Amino acid sequence: MPPLYGSKNRELLYCEFGIVISVFYMFWISVALHLFSSGEVVQNNCNSSCCAYDLMAKRVNL
Repeated sequence: MPPLYGSKNRELLYCEFGIVISVFYMFWISVALHLFSSGEVVQNNCNSSCCAYDLMAKRVNL
């Protein structure tokens, strides 16, 4: 009786496992990018008391 998992079947199994893992990682990376990116850039108008660090002047602007 031939072995159930021969060398060719084992290589095919590893290839299928690699495809499944890569699809799984692509899915979770796209979910993470979707959750952590809002899709828009909003400028803060600083109506409240906020401060910003000026890189050129090397000081905090109030």
